[in-house]
Amino acid sequence: MDQIVAIIGYGTAAVNAAIAMRSEGYEGSIVVLSNHDMFPYSPVMTSYYAGDLITYEQCFPWSEDELSMLNLEVVHDCSVEELDVAQHVIKTTEGDFTYDKCLIATGANPSMAGFPVMEGYTPLMLRTLDDAQKIRDALDSKENCEVLIAGTSMVALKSVEACLYQDATVSLVGRSQHILRRSAVPQIAEQYEDSLDSMGVQLILGQTVEEAVYEDGRISARFSNGATQEFDQVIVAHGMLPNLSFVPYGTLDADEGLLVDKFMRTSNPDVYAAGDVAQAFEPSFGGYKIVGLWKDACLQGECAGKVIATEMMGAEVPEEYAYKGMYPFNSIAVNNTVLITGGSIDLGASPNRKLVVKEFGFGTVAYVYEMPEAQIGDDGSGCGRSESCGKLVGFNVFTDNGEPSSPAYDEGRLLMRRITGEVE
Repeated sequence: MDQIVAIIGYGTAAVNAAIAMRSEGYEGSIVVLSNHDMFPYSPVMTSYYAGDLITYEQCFPWSEDELSMLNLEVVHDCSVEELDVAQHVIKTTEGDFTYDKCLIATGANPSMAGFPVMEGYTPLMLRTLDDAQKIRDALDSKENCEVLIAGTSMVALKSVEACLYQDATVSLVGRSQHILRRSAVPQIAEQYEDSLDSMGVQLILGQTVEEAVYEDGRISARFSNGATQEFDQVIVAHGMLPNLSFVPYGTLDADEGLLVDKFMRTSNPDVYAAGDVAQAFEPSFGGYKIVGLWKDACLQGECAGKVIATEMMGAEVPEEYAYKGMYPFNSIAVNNTVLITGGSIDLGASPNRKLVVKEFGFGTVAYVYEMPEAQIGDDGSGCGRSESCGKLVGFNVFTDNGEPSSPAYDEGRLLMRRITGEVE
């Protein structure tokens, strides 16, 4: 009887899992259940497409020929309604599918929670290619389109960039006192905010949208401070939720996402998870976390694929296949204003953490150190770019001159290597 691996989702985690399975020698069936009719694309590229910086074709990392070599049975426009782990059955709008092993790689969608419901208008989002196309169309439909972006995350700033490239007038609202709360220390966030202000972006921080009314093609937003303002479009970008509505409550151990072991197995030995739905152990955070990065999804998908193939062929999984976690390393650019962030910048994660901020010719660097005890003076004396002053666990590099040749990128790569222990 033919062996069947079912993959729910058709993004980067799914494709990397399929590549790993075939590379490991698994020759059985791989059935992919996709809720869209496209080839897998990169969500990272959608903001560039929305801003008309790249073509539609550039959003797709794999060619038709590359995907065909994997010999996948892809079921398009297939919405999964329920995963029955007891019966090894996936119930979908296109019928039921059985499996021997199942990988959940359904990604995440933007959360609309916290934004008022409007009659007659649905706010835009930025995640899928369809979302990006809607933003392009909306910005093209009116000269000097006035856009309100709700959120202060990296996705929110990518939305800002897309709108600015389309010559829109942009306002950014968020309940946090600073942008990029999870990615930047306040001192760096303030510098980024100054740069956005110089670009003409209106920052409405420490506020929420209490009411939004759509009338005569315009949105009237009332903020928590009582002020009101009108806009042509709204983009909501203040959080992501894993796509797990098809998993019945209590069937798989879950927290923010599905809890997985080092081999990407869930609490059911025949069900795996990878990407934005998987909450794996991340050493840099000292706990289980959804990282939500493209590279992380690639690595988790590869790990799951290797493990599934090995187990399907009846062999013992070698320890070297384990997912070892990754140290977060990311960057966000709006025009030439760039933040590079790595490791953990959470100063509240330990009482022994110390922040040191220093200025260099290319910009500003914020270092987060883990100290065995308080050894650093308030002025940061004895610490900095190369001096040893505890363990470097996180950093921010900021520059408002982020040309590709900027030394800021070299600094970010060097500091990342310090965190991972590649260099002292």
